[in-house]
Amino acid sequence: MPESIALASGDVVAGRYRVARAIGQGGMAVVYQAEHVGTGRPCALKVMLPAIAREPKLAQAFLAEARVTGKLATHPHVVEVLDVGVDAERELAFIAMELLEGQTLASWARVQAELGPALVCALLRQLASALEAAHAAGIVHRDLKPGNVFVTQGRDGRPAVKVLDFGIAKVLDPGSEGTATRVGTPSYCAPEQLGAMVRELAAERGISIARGVCAATDVWALGFIVLELLTGAQPCDYWEVETLAEMAFRVALAPRDPPRRKLGESAAWLPAAFDDWFIRCIAHDAAARFQSAAEAVSELESLLDEAGLLETATLPARPRPARALPAPAPGPSPPEQGSRPSPGGGGADSQWERPRPPPLLPGSRRLTRPCSSRPTRRRLAEARTAAPAPPLARRPGPRLATRREPGTWPACAARVLARSRAWHLP
Repeated sequence: MPESIALASGDVVAGRYRVARAIGQGGMAVVYQAEHVGTGRPCALKVMLPAIAREPKLAQAFLAEARVTGKLATHPHVVEVLDVGVDAERELAFIAMELLEGQTLASWARVQAELGPALVCALLRQLASALEAAHAAGIVHRDLKPGNVFVTQGRDGRPAVKVLDFGIAKVLDPGSEGTATRVGTPSYCAPEQLGAMVRELAAERGISIARGVCAATDVWALGFIVLELLTGAQPCDYWEVETLAEMAFRVALAPRDPPRRKLGESAAWLPAAFDDWFIRCIAHDAAARFQSAAEAVSELESLLDEAGLLETATLPARPRPARALPAPAPGPSPPEQGSRPSPGGGGADSQWERPRPPPLLPGSRRLTRPCSSRPTRRRLAEARTAAPAPPLARRPGPRLATRREPGTWPACAARVLARSRAWHLP
């Protein structure tokens, strides 16, 4: 089997799809623009990467996307699957889907000059309709995010959304608890997707987390999609984290703070009721959240209407929240184009020959002399005579085993959380 997909323009896959060009690549597949040889209908051809085909579970997840999406084929806001098959000559599995023209919701929201609350609610109603159809069929998406929602033009000329990528969707059997918790994109994962170890750590702190995924798992992601559309803030901005391990810790254990207080000016225009709405969407326990996407969107639309915001033509400016840094001290203007600093004399130009040091952070001080890292004799003597630091006292108890593959990010996060409990870290 080839190590990479080498499909050129004009190649025919499985004798019926002629490739035009590559239009994107993800972690599991490469997507090509193609057309059916017989009918000439354009389509998006999603071809599985050979490395994925070698892993039985991942290959099953790829082909399950066709089966799951096929159950929702008639829904106007779910991407339509046209065909699924295998090219025997190249040993490539593929899914043929309708070809969409537009942008992902993440890209579309960034370039929209006129994004009003009424338009946001209209798109959210369409998204909720697709999720409701999936949940009614016993399907939980589990990887809902702005990158998996596509904005295209509807038949009436207005923006319309299509839900993409059901590759890791969970099909809940009747009577099952949906114990499979395979994660999607870490930033949009609900607590119940983080695994058994995280659930045990939360239980020790009196926090209840569901044992499996359900419709409310997608409601969690829907809450963060709404926050991003209305304020421009992403999950990492709300949680104030920079690593995946910190993200898992906050998602599972941190208290839910009102977004209007955490995000500052970007969320100050929202009504106070939005805080309660968002906190309910991201409750630790799935049973405490809205139990359907339609209920969540309906409640959001009601509170925006009561605040008179649905009549607002456009949203306020949505700057992405940034961690505040002290403003630089005002300095001299740079020399004019073509001027040359004087070689070492006084005057204004000499300041550009030797730049001023950066401003100090609050609570810090500037050293009056450079600090050398070379080990002097005195430092070496002090290091030899210094008493060794006492070892940290490890809390007694059995060592927890990670229930995830060691190379996955939930395993890394789980090890960090377990270590924080064992070594008395906050």
